[in-house]
Amino acid sequence: MIPYIPLELREGWNSERATKSGSNLPQIFVLGCTQRKASLKQMKEDRWMKFQYCVPYILNPKYEEEKEQNTVVEFFFPREPQLPLGCELNWDMDEVEDFTDKLIEDEELSEDKKEAFMEFLNEEVKNAKKNKREARKKRMEDPKYQEAKTYHENMRLYKIYPVQIPNTPVIEMKSHYVNFYYRFAHEII
Repeated sequence: MIPYIPLELREGWNSERATKSGSNLPQIFVLGCTQRKASLKQMKEDRWMKFQYCVPYILNPKYEEEKEQNTVVEFFFPREPQLPLGCELNWDMDEVEDFTDKLIEDEELSEDKKEAFMEFLNEEVKNAKKNKREARKKRMEDPKYQEAKTYHENMRLYKIYPVQIPNTPVIEMKSHYVNFYYRFAHEII
């Protein structure tokens, strides 16, 4: 990131001077991209990954919660005299009845243990959902989470387009969207 320095202060500016000034003004950083939009769309995957690596990332608690939607529960069903049956169920995608029928069809589970297995599975899913709710509640009560949330709510993002001069292309549609991590700017300048 490049620190923003107003035009009138740019002459003679250096990093030592900036640290000595001890100003209480907020830090402003500017991110610039000199590549054309068309070339960004045609990037090869490895180049795109390098480009994404350079994009600044902000931990936004609200969007982090949306991303971590883990709905998989792993469990071991005890069965005698055989070894326990290890399974993995995604409670959003799989139905308990269908999942159980598939195990019976694959001869992993016997027909007489179907009801016990389904009851066990429902209990495991219920416990996993409860643990997830408790972890989310605990995370939301954490002071660091609250601090990050407050910081993010108070942060202002500005998207700055170049001033229209004869050498710059005409920008007809100005968008508030910044990128995946920042989402939308508060203001367009």
